[in-house]
Amino acid sequence: MTAVDDFMTWAERDRNRSPHTLERYRATLAQFDDPTTATQADVEAWWATRLHLSPGTRANELACLRTFYKFCTRFDHRADDPTRRLDPPRIPNSVPRMVGRSDLDKLLGEATEDAPDLRRAIALGGYGGFRVSEAASLDWRDVDQEHRRLYVRGKGGKERPVPLSPVLLD
Repeated sequence: MTAVDDFMTWAERDRNRSPHTLERYRATLAQFDDPTTATQADVEAWWATRLHLSPGTRANELACLRTFYKFCTRFDHRADDPTRRLDPPRIPNSVPRMVGRSDLDKLLGEATEDAPDLRRAIALGGYGGFRVSEAASLDWRDVDQEHRRLYVRGKGGKERPVPLSPVLLD
């Protein structure tokens, strides 16, 4: 079994990483012939080929590599971390912008009776601040009508209660 196989097993079993995170690890590590034996020069040359990508993508790839090399040094697959001289890119802090009332009414009006799921997703985003993935994964068992609350599983599988406005509950 290779260090990459050990890492993937550890990430899935011991760290309980999501399938999407595991796939991201695989995709990033697959860019190297053998990431276990990659030198600092190899990693820095790879990093130079990533400059055309968005800062978020580059930061994510670097985080994947760093997690792998941290595992490798922790479990004696290698003695060093070849990413140690790489700085993650600055990611702009963009805050979601609220749509105006007229735009929200227009969106809800265009999502007619023919598309109730789309209408519900727009309402959850507009009135409750839900992410698209959060709205898509909701189930009726997540709704607490008595306390006017909805339990949402967001990023990282973390659950949070969201108070429901009367408009959203309707």
